[in-house]
Amino acid sequence: MSKAAHLVRILAVAAAVVPAAALAQAGSTTAPPPSYAAAPPPHRLELVGLVGYHLSTDLDYATGFADIDSSVSYGAALRTQVAPGKLAELSWTYAPTNAHFTRYGSGRIGDSSLSIHYFQIGGQNSFRRDRLEPYFGGSLGAALFQLGSLNVNGVTVQSSDIWRFAFTFGLGTKIWLAPNIAIQLDARMLLPVWFSSASIYAGTGGAGFGVSGGIPIIEGNFSGGLVVAL
Repeated sequence: MSKAAHLVRILAVAAAVVPAAALAQAGSTTAPPPSYAAAPPPHRLELVGLVGYHLSTDLDYATGFADIDSSVSYGAALRTQVAPGKLAELSWTYAPTNAHFTRYGSGRIGDSSLSIHYFQIGGQNSFRRDRLEPYFGGSLGAALFQLGSLNVNGVTVQSSDIWRFAFTFGLGTKIWLAPNIAIQLDARMLLPVWFSSASIYAGTGGAGFGVSGGIPIIEGNFSGGLVVAL
């Protein structure tokens, strides 16, 4: 075989191999399809500690009213997930404050310390958006009002604890700093209910049970705190 024929054969092989190698190299540099971060795994439990600001309207009663001071508040909650984006919650809110009593026609009659506790069970609906998790929810339970001693015209009056049915509505957001650590910002309305009377009736049209009462004060709580997810 002449050198010319051998050179032609080498060029022919090169002409076939080089384009194939180039195509293979081009294919290897093609960008892979975009990937999307997986949603964070749901947390089974959340432990929450809160500190905030508590405020209240005046408490009206038959012979006068009580002016309740705004104060710092403390709270804690335990949550468990029952469905995607839905959590059941046990919560406690505590506000140490003071009450100033005024009698109609007589003016200020005394001051007293007042401890307000809310023990609640409720639910929360949340909507996770990357690091933000807005939510809203409500709860039912009890409110405890612990009034200290009250001096009225030189006489010290002791008051017993007052328990009332109560419910709350709230909304806020959790800001996730890590997979299991978040900052929570919360705004909540707290509504204790006073039942003043009850009656049971029966007749030809049926029977029933009636309760009259009201919501003598409306309280608000604005808080922030730490969420630890387990």
